[in-house]
Amino acid sequence: MLDQFKNWLWNQQYKRNLAGLHRDRATVNLVEAKTVVVLFEVISEDEYYRVNSFVKTLQRNQKIVNALGFVHGKLIPSYCSRRLSYDFITEKDLNWYGKPARQFFNDFVKKECDLLVDLSMKENKTLQYIAGLSRARMKVGRLDTNTQQYYDMMFITDKMSGTEEFVQTIIQYLSGLNRNKQETLLQPML
Repeated sequence: MLDQFKNWLWNQQYKRNLAGLHRDRATVNLVEAKTVVVLFEVISEDEYYRVNSFVKTLQRNQKIVNALGFVHGKLIPSYCSRRLSYDFITEKDLNWYGKPARQFFNDFVKKECDLLVDLSMKENKTLQYIAGLSRARMKVGRLDTNTQQYYDMMFITDKMSGTEEFVQTIIQYLSGLNRNKQETLLQPML
Protein backbone atom coordinates (compact mmCIF):
# COMPACT_ATOMS: atom_id res chain seq x y z
CA MET A 1 0.00 0.00 0.00
CA LEU A 2 2.87 2.36 0.82
CA ASP A 3 4.51 1.61 -2.55
CA GLN A 4 1.25 2.41 -4.35
CA PHE A 5 1.02 5.71 -2.50
CA LYS A 6 4.66 6.51 -3.37
CA ASN A 7 4.00 5.76 -7.06
CA TRP A 8 0.85 7.88 -7.03
CA LEU A 9 2.68 10.79 -5.39
CA TRP A 10 5.62 10.44 -7.80
CA ASN A 11 3.25 10.49 -10.80
CA GLN A 12 1.34 13.52 -9.48
CA GLN A 13 4.55 15.50 -8.92
CA TYR A 14 5.90 14.44 -12.31
CA LYS A 15 2.71 15.46 -14.15
CA ARG A 16 2.62 18.79 -12.32
CA ASN A 17 6.22 19.52 -13.36
CA LEU A 18 5.59 18.40 -16.95
CA ALA A 19 2.60 20.72 -17.27
CA GLY A 20 4.88 23.74 -16.87
CA LEU A 21 7.54 22.51 -19.28
CA HIS A 22 8.20 24.46 -22.45
CA ARG A 23 10.85 23.36 -24.91
CA ASP A 24 11.65 24.17 -28.50
CA ARG A 25 11.32 20.80 -30.24
CA ALA A 26 13.39 20.18 -33.35
CA THR A 27 14.74 17.26 -35.32
CA VAL A 28 18.46 17.25 -34.56
CA ASN A 29 21.00 14.91 -36.10
CA LEU A 30 24.36 13.99 -34.60
CA VAL A 31 26.27 16.09 -37.09
CA GLU A 32 24.37 19.28 -36.26
CA ALA A 33 24.09 18.76 -32.49
CA LYS A 34 26.46 20.90 -30.49
CA THR A 35 25.37 19.90 -26.98
CA VAL A 36 24.39 16.37 -25.98
CA VAL A 37 23.12 14.94 -22.69
CA VAL A 38 23.62 11.20 -22.18
CA LEU A 39 21.59 9.42 -19.48
CA PHE A 40 22.56 5.89 -18.45
CA GLU A 41 22.37 3.32 -15.69
CA VAL A 42 25.55 2.17 -14.00
CA ILE A 43 24.94 -1.58 -14.15
CA SER A 44 28.47 -2.94 -14.50
CA GLU A 45 31.99 -1.76 -15.18
CA ASP A 46 31.81 -3.04 -18.77
CA GLU A 47 28.57 -1.13 -19.43
CA TYR A 48 30.08 2.01 -17.92
CA TYR A 49 33.05 1.79 -20.30
CA ARG A 50 30.72 1.27 -23.28
CA VAL A 51 28.89 4.48 -22.38
CA ASN A 52 32.22 6.21 -21.77
CA SER A 53 33.35 5.19 -25.27
CA PHE A 54 30.19 6.75 -26.75
CA VAL A 55 30.78 9.96 -24.77
CA LYS A 56 34.40 10.12 -25.98
CA THR A 57 33.23 9.57 -29.57
CA LEU A 58 30.86 12.52 -29.25
CA GLN A 59 33.58 14.68 -27.69
CA ARG A 60 36.07 13.81 -30.46
CA ASN A 61 33.43 15.07 -32.87
CA GLN A 62 33.39 18.48 -31.15
CA LYS A 63 30.22 17.92 -29.07
CA ILE A 64 29.81 19.33 -25.57
CA VAL A 65 28.60 16.32 -23.60
CA ASN A 66 27.07 16.02 -20.14
CA ALA A 67 26.69 12.41 -19.00
CA LEU A 68 24.52 11.51 -16.04
CA GLY A 69 24.67 8.00 -14.60
CA PHE A 70 22.18 6.47 -12.17
CA VAL A 71 23.75 4.13 -9.59
CA HIS A 72 21.56 1.55 -7.87
CA GLY A 73 22.59 1.78 -4.24
CA LYS A 74 24.06 4.56 -2.15
CA LEU A 75 27.72 4.50 -3.22
CA ILE A 76 29.27 5.38 -6.56
CA PRO A 77 31.52 2.51 -7.75
CA SER A 78 35.26 3.24 -7.84
CA TYR A 79 35.44 2.76 -11.63
CA CYS A 80 33.01 5.68 -12.08
CA SER A 81 35.51 8.46 -11.64
CA ARG A 82 33.99 11.92 -11.55
CA ARG A 83 35.03 13.92 -14.55
CA LEU A 84 34.17 17.33 -15.85
CA SER A 85 31.45 15.98 -18.15
CA TYR A 86 30.09 13.26 -15.79
CA ASP A 87 27.73 13.35 -12.84
CA PHE A 88 26.21 10.47 -10.92
CA ILE A 89 23.02 10.02 -8.94
CA THR A 90 22.53 7.41 -6.26
CA GLU A 91 19.46 6.30 -4.36
CA LYS A 92 20.46 8.62 -1.50
CA ASP A 93 19.87 11.55 -3.90
CA LEU A 94 16.16 10.69 -4.15
CA ASN A 95 13.44 11.75 -1.76
CA TRP A 96 11.27 9.21 0.09
CA TYR A 97 8.97 8.61 -2.90
CA GLY A 98 11.72 8.41 -5.54
CA LYS A 99 11.92 11.93 -6.97
CA PRO A 100 15.38 13.45 -7.49
CA ALA A 101 15.74 15.79 -4.55
CA ARG A 102 18.99 17.75 -4.98
CA GLN A 103 19.07 21.24 -6.49
CA PHE A 104 21.52 19.81 -9.04
CA PHE A 105 18.63 17.99 -10.75
CA ASN A 106 16.57 21.14 -11.14
CA ASP A 107 19.56 22.89 -12.67
CA PHE A 108 20.32 19.89 -14.89
CA VAL A 109 16.84 19.62 -16.42
CA LYS A 110 16.71 23.38 -17.05
CA LYS A 111 19.85 23.30 -19.21
CA GLU A 112 19.25 23.97 -22.86
CA CYS A 113 20.76 21.30 -25.10
CA ASP A 114 20.33 20.05 -28.63
CA LEU A 115 20.00 16.33 -27.97
CA LEU A 116 19.23 14.05 -25.04
CA VAL A 117 20.08 10.36 -25.40
CA ASP A 118 18.68 8.01 -22.74
CA LEU A 119 20.66 4.75 -22.92
CA SER A 120 18.70 2.95 -20.19
CA MET A 121 17.65 -0.48 -21.46
CA LYS A 122 14.80 -0.90 -18.96
CA GLU A 123 12.44 1.30 -16.98
CA ASN A 124 14.20 3.66 -14.61
CA LYS A 125 11.89 6.24 -13.03
CA THR A 126 14.74 8.54 -12.03
CA LEU A 127 16.12 8.77 -15.57
CA GLN A 128 12.55 9.02 -16.90
CA TYR A 129 11.95 11.98 -14.59
CA ILE A 130 15.07 13.74 -15.81
CA ALA A 131 14.45 12.94 -19.50
CA GLY A 132 10.82 14.00 -19.33
CA LEU A 133 11.61 17.35 -17.73
CA SER A 134 14.66 18.10 -19.86
CA ARG A 135 14.45 21.08 -22.20
CA ALA A 136 16.45 19.25 -24.88
CA ARG A 137 15.37 20.10 -28.41
CA MET A 138 15.27 16.39 -29.29
CA LYS A 139 14.99 13.41 -26.94
CA VAL A 140 15.89 9.84 -27.85
CA GLY A 141 15.33 6.67 -25.82
CA ARG A 142 13.99 3.14 -25.80
CA LEU A 143 10.43 2.35 -26.80
CA ASP A 144 8.13 2.16 -23.79
CA THR A 145 4.40 2.81 -24.02
CA ASN A 146 4.49 4.47 -20.56
CA THR A 147 7.03 7.09 -21.63
CA GLN A 148 6.46 7.59 -25.34
CA GLN A 149 5.07 11.09 -24.87
CA TYR A 150 8.42 12.27 -23.45
CA TYR A 151 10.67 11.19 -26.35
CA ASP A 152 10.82 12.36 -29.95
CA MET A 153 12.45 9.18 -31.27
CA MET A 154 12.29 5.75 -29.68
CA PHE A 155 13.96 2.44 -30.44
CA ILE A 156 12.84 -1.10 -29.70
CA THR A 157 15.55 -2.55 -27.48
CA ASP A 158 14.00 -5.93 -26.66
CA LYS A 159 16.04 -7.75 -29.31
CA MET A 160 19.22 -5.72 -28.86
CA SER A 161 22.15 -7.42 -27.20
CA GLY A 162 22.96 -4.46 -24.97
CA THR A 163 24.15 -0.89 -24.77
CA GLU A 164 26.72 -1.30 -27.53
CA GLU A 165 24.09 -2.30 -30.10
CA PHE A 166 21.75 0.43 -28.83
CA VAL A 167 24.50 3.05 -29.29
CA GLN A 168 25.26 1.77 -32.80
CA THR A 169 21.56 2.02 -33.73
CA ILE A 170 21.27 5.53 -32.33
CA ILE A 171 24.37 6.68 -34.21
CA GLN A 172 23.11 5.13 -37.44
CA TYR A 173 19.69 6.77 -37.29
CA LEU A 174 20.67 10.14 -35.84
CA SER A 175 23.59 10.59 -38.22
CA GLY A 176 21.27 10.37 -41.22
CA LEU A 177 18.41 12.61 -40.05
CA ASN A 178 17.73 15.67 -42.24
CA ARG A 179 21.17 15.62 -43.76
CA ASN A 180 21.51 18.18 -46.51
CA LYS A 181 25.28 17.98 -46.62
CA GLN A 182 27.52 14.95 -46.97
CA GLU A 183 29.26 15.18 -43.59
CA THR A 184 31.14 12.23 -42.23
CA LEU A 185 29.04 10.01 -39.97
CA LEU A 186 30.23 9.51 -36.43
CA GLN A 187 32.20 6.32 -36.09
CA PRO A 188 32.00 4.95 -32.53
CA MET A 189 35.05 3.39 -30.93
CA LEU A 190 33.22 0.70 -28.92
